Amino acid sequence: MNCFDMKRRDFITLLAATAAMAAPRRLRAQPQRVATIGVLVTGNASPDEFLTGLREALREVGLIEGQNVRLEIRTAEGRAALLPEKAAELVRLKVDVIVASLTPSVKAAKDATSDIPIVMAPAGDPLETEETRALVRASIERLPDTYRIVLMLRDIEELDTQATAEILGVTPNAVKIRLHRARQALRALLDPHFRRATP
Repeated sequence: MNCFDMKRRDFITLLAATAAMAAPRRLRAQPQRVATIGVLVTGNASPDEFLTGLREALREVGLIEGQNVRLEIRTAEGRAALLPEKAAELVRLKVDVIVASLTPSVKAAKDATSDIPIVMAPAGDPLETEETRALVRASIERLPDTYRIVLMLRDIEELDTQATAEILGVTPNAVKIRLHRARQALRALLDPHFRRATP
C-alpha cells in the first residue's frame, strides 16, 4: 500500500496519532503522576476509530491508559449545543490537556478555558474533503525516506513494532524512536494548515 491508497480508517488513525504528538511534555515528564487528558468530540459519527488511534499513539510515547494516563471522554452525541457544557465539565475536572476534534469542539474548548492547553485534531470536516486528504498525502511524501517508510508500515499498513523492525533491519526500540520523530515531523507539516482552519 502507498500513501495514495489511504483508507478512511487509516486516515483517522494517522490524524489521531499526530494529535497525540502534541501532548505537552509535562505529561511525560512526571512518571509517578497519572496525567489526565480530556477528549471532546461532537459525536456526529462514532468516535471509536479516532479514540483507538489516539490511544495507540499515546502508547507509542509512553502514555498508557490505566497506568500513567487517564482519558476523560466527553461527547455531545451529535448535538453541538451540548459542547459548551461538555467542555466546562473537562475544565472543572482540571484535565492537563484537552484534545478537541472538529471545529465546534475546538471552539467550545477555547471558549471554556484559556489556561488548559488545547490540542486541535483536524478542524473542519477533513474526512470528507479530498483537499485535506491530498494535503496529508503530500505531507507524507515530503518526509525523509526513513520517516515515511516507518509511518507507512506502522500507521497505514498497521504492522506491529517487531514486524516493522524486521523489515527495516533495526531494533524495535529504534522503530519506536523513528516513528515518534516521523509523527512529530508530519504534525509540524500539517499543524499550520489545521490551525488556519480553526476560527
